[in-house]
Amino acid sequence: MKVLYFDCFSGISGDMTLGALLDLGVSQEHLIESLKALKLEDEYHFNIKKDLKNGIMGTYVEVILHHEEEEHHHHDNEADHHHDHDHQHNHSHEHHHEAAETHTHNHDSEHDHRSYKNIVSMIDDSSLNENVKNISKKIFSIIGEAEGKIHGKPLEEVHFHEVGAVDSIVDIVGTAICIDALKPD
Repeated sequence: MKVLYFDCFSGISGDMTLGALLDLGVSQEHLIESLKALKLEDEYHFNIKKDLKNGIMGTYVEVILHHEEEEHHHHDNEADHHHDHDHQHNHSHEHHHEAAETHTHNHDSEHDHRSYKNIVSMIDDSSLNENVKNISKKIFSIIGEAEGKIHGKPLEEVHFHEVGAVDSIVDIVGTAICIDALKPD
Protein backbone atom coordinates (compact mmCIF):
# COMPACT_ATOMS: atom_id res chain seq x y z
CA MET A 1 0.00 0.00 0.00
CA LYS A 2 1.37 3.43 -1.00
CA VAL A 3 0.58 6.10 1.61
CA LEU A 4 1.14 9.82 1.19
CA TYR A 5 1.49 11.37 4.64
CA PHE A 6 1.89 15.07 5.38
CA ASP A 7 3.39 15.88 8.78
CA CYS A 8 2.83 19.65 8.81
CA PHE A 9 3.62 20.31 12.46
CA SER A 10 4.33 23.97 11.72
CA GLY A 11 2.21 24.52 8.62
CA ILE A 12 2.92 24.30 4.91
CA SER A 13 2.43 26.62 1.95
CA GLY A 14 1.30 25.70 -1.53
CA ASP A 15 4.80 26.30 -2.89
CA MET A 16 6.28 24.05 -0.19
CA THR A 17 3.72 21.34 -0.98
CA LEU A 18 4.65 21.42 -4.68
CA GLY A 19 8.35 21.22 -3.83
CA ALA A 20 7.82 18.25 -1.53
CA LEU A 21 5.74 16.40 -4.14
CA LEU A 22 8.31 17.07 -6.85
CA ASP A 23 10.96 15.67 -4.48
CA LEU A 24 8.89 12.48 -4.27
CA GLY A 25 9.37 11.89 -7.99
CA VAL A 26 6.79 13.90 -9.93
CA SER A 27 8.53 15.50 -12.90
CA GLN A 28 8.36 19.26 -13.13
CA GLU A 29 7.66 18.88 -16.86
CA HIS A 30 4.54 16.85 -16.03
CA LEU A 31 3.39 19.49 -13.55
CA ILE A 32 4.00 22.40 -15.95
CA GLU A 33 2.41 20.67 -18.95
CA SER A 34 -0.63 19.49 -16.97
CA LEU A 35 -1.29 22.98 -15.57
CA LYS A 36 -1.66 24.31 -19.13
CA ALA A 37 -5.14 22.75 -19.05
CA LEU A 38 -6.25 25.72 -16.89
CA LYS A 39 -5.28 28.20 -19.63
CA LEU A 40 -3.54 30.49 -17.11
CA GLU A 41 0.05 29.99 -18.31
CA ASP A 42 0.28 33.53 -19.72
CA GLU A 43 -0.29 34.91 -16.19
CA TYR A 44 2.57 33.16 -14.35
CA HIS A 45 5.76 31.15 -14.59
CA PHE A 46 7.71 28.95 -12.20
CA ASN A 47 11.06 29.29 -10.52
CA ILE A 48 11.94 25.69 -9.59
CA LYS A 49 15.38 24.79 -8.25
CA LYS A 50 17.16 22.62 -5.72
CA ASP A 51 17.95 24.57 -2.57
CA LEU A 52 19.75 23.92 0.72
CA LYS A 53 18.09 25.34 3.86
CA ASN A 54 19.32 24.60 7.37
CA GLY A 55 21.40 21.74 6.01
CA ILE A 56 18.45 20.05 4.26
CA MET A 57 18.26 19.77 0.48
CA GLY A 58 14.86 20.18 -1.13
CA THR A 59 13.08 21.56 -4.15
CA TYR A 60 12.20 25.24 -4.02
CA VAL A 61 9.10 26.16 -6.02
CA GLU A 62 7.93 29.71 -6.59
CA VAL A 63 4.94 30.75 -8.69
CA ILE A 64 5.76 34.17 -10.12
CA LEU A 65 2.84 36.24 -11.37
CA HIS A 66 3.65 38.27 -14.45
CA HIS A 67 1.76 41.37 -13.28
CA GLU A 68 3.61 41.38 -9.93
CA GLU A 69 6.93 40.97 -11.71
CA GLU A 70 6.08 43.97 -13.93
CA GLU A 71 5.02 46.03 -10.88
CA HIS A 72 8.25 45.11 -9.08
CA HIS A 73 10.32 46.04 -12.15
CA HIS A 74 8.43 49.34 -12.45
CA HIS A 75 9.03 50.19 -8.77
CA ASP A 76 12.71 49.28 -9.09
CA ASN A 77 13.09 51.66 -12.03
CA GLU A 78 11.40 54.47 -10.08
CA ALA A 79 13.67 53.90 -7.08
CA ASP A 80 16.80 54.06 -9.22
CA HIS A 81 16.23 57.59 -10.57
CA HIS A 82 18.74 60.27 -9.67
CA HIS A 83 18.57 64.05 -9.82
CA ASP A 84 21.48 66.47 -10.13
CA HIS A 85 19.45 69.43 -8.94
CA ASP A 86 18.75 70.56 -5.43
CA HIS A 87 15.23 69.92 -4.17
CA GLN A 88 13.53 67.64 -1.71
CA HIS A 89 11.32 64.66 -2.43
CA ASN A 90 8.75 63.43 -0.01
CA HIS A 91 8.86 59.66 -0.33
CA SER A 92 6.63 58.79 2.59
CA HIS A 93 3.87 56.31 1.91
CA GLU A 94 0.85 55.74 4.07
CA HIS A 95 -1.07 52.52 3.98
CA HIS A 96 -4.34 52.06 5.79
CA HIS A 97 -5.88 48.64 6.09
CA GLU A 98 -9.24 48.59 7.84
CA ALA A 99 -10.51 45.08 7.29
CA ALA A 100 -9.66 42.33 4.85
CA GLU A 101 -13.05 42.76 3.19
CA THR A 102 -12.43 46.41 2.28
CA HIS A 103 -8.82 45.99 1.18
CA THR A 104 -8.42 46.49 -2.55
CA HIS A 105 -5.54 45.69 -4.84
CA ASN A 106 -4.46 47.60 -7.87
CA HIS A 107 -3.78 44.63 -10.12
CA ASP A 108 -4.36 44.42 -13.83
CA SER A 109 -5.95 41.02 -13.42
CA GLU A 110 -9.69 40.90 -12.92
CA HIS A 111 -9.38 37.40 -11.52
CA ASP A 112 -7.74 38.15 -8.17
CA HIS A 113 -11.04 37.57 -6.33
CA ARG A 114 -12.88 34.52 -7.67
CA SER A 115 -15.92 32.81 -6.26
CA TYR A 116 -15.98 29.13 -5.42
CA LYS A 117 -18.36 28.68 -8.35
CA ASN A 118 -15.90 30.42 -10.75
CA ILE A 119 -13.02 28.21 -9.65
CA VAL A 120 -15.06 25.00 -9.92
CA SER A 121 -16.16 26.09 -13.39
CA MET A 122 -12.56 26.75 -14.42
CA ILE A 123 -11.54 23.29 -13.21
CA ASP A 124 -14.56 21.53 -14.80
CA ASP A 125 -14.02 23.31 -18.13
CA SER A 126 -10.36 22.29 -18.25
CA SER A 127 -8.91 19.18 -19.88
CA LEU A 128 -7.50 17.93 -16.56
CA ASN A 129 -8.27 14.28 -15.86
CA GLU A 130 -11.26 13.50 -13.61
CA ASN A 131 -9.15 12.50 -10.61
CA VAL A 132 -7.21 15.80 -10.69
CA LYS A 133 -10.48 17.72 -11.07
CA ASN A 134 -12.00 15.89 -8.09
CA ILE A 135 -8.97 16.38 -5.84
CA SER A 136 -8.75 20.08 -6.78
CA LYS A 137 -12.45 20.70 -6.15
CA LYS A 138 -12.29 18.84 -2.84
CA ILE A 139 -9.41 21.05 -1.65
CA PHE A 140 -11.26 24.22 -2.70
CA SER A 141 -14.44 22.91 -1.07
CA ILE A 142 -12.68 22.39 2.28
CA ILE A 143 -11.13 25.87 2.12
CA GLY A 144 -14.45 27.38 0.98
CA GLU A 145 -16.40 25.79 3.81
CA ALA A 146 -13.89 27.18 6.32
CA GLU A 147 -14.11 30.64 4.71
CA GLY A 148 -17.91 30.40 4.71
CA LYS A 149 -17.96 29.54 8.40
CA ILE A 150 -15.75 32.54 9.20
CA HIS A 151 -17.86 34.97 7.14
CA GLY A 152 -21.26 33.38 7.83
CA LYS A 153 -21.91 32.51 4.17
CA PRO A 154 -22.80 29.30 2.36
CA LEU A 155 -20.06 27.77 0.17
CA GLU A 156 -21.74 28.98 -3.04
CA GLU A 157 -21.44 32.62 -1.90
CA VAL A 158 -17.81 32.44 -0.79
CA HIS A 159 -15.41 34.67 -2.70
CA PHE A 160 -11.78 33.67 -2.46
CA HIS A 161 -9.32 36.51 -2.19
CA GLU A 162 -5.79 35.17 -1.89
CA VAL A 163 -6.89 31.59 -2.59
CA GLY A 164 -8.72 32.81 -5.71
CA ALA A 165 -5.56 34.40 -7.10
CA VAL A 166 -3.66 32.69 -9.89
CA ASP A 167 -0.71 31.62 -7.73
CA SER A 168 -2.98 29.89 -5.21
CA ILE A 169 -4.98 28.17 -7.96
CA VAL A 170 -1.71 26.94 -9.49
CA ASP A 171 -0.52 25.71 -6.07
CA ILE A 172 -3.76 23.83 -5.33
CA VAL A 173 -4.39 22.34 -8.78
CA GLY A 174 -0.65 21.62 -9.08
CA THR A 175 -0.84 19.71 -5.81
CA ALA A 176 -3.76 17.68 -7.18
CA ILE A 177 -1.77 16.95 -10.36
CA CYS A 178 1.19 15.74 -8.29
CA ILE A 179 -0.97 13.59 -5.99
CA ASP A 180 -2.61 12.03 -9.05
CA ALA A 181 0.83 11.34 -10.58
CA LEU A 182 2.08 9.66 -7.38
CA LYS A 183 -1.08 7.50 -7.20
CA PRO A 184 -1.22 6.91 -3.44
CA ASP A 185 -3.72 4.31 -2.24
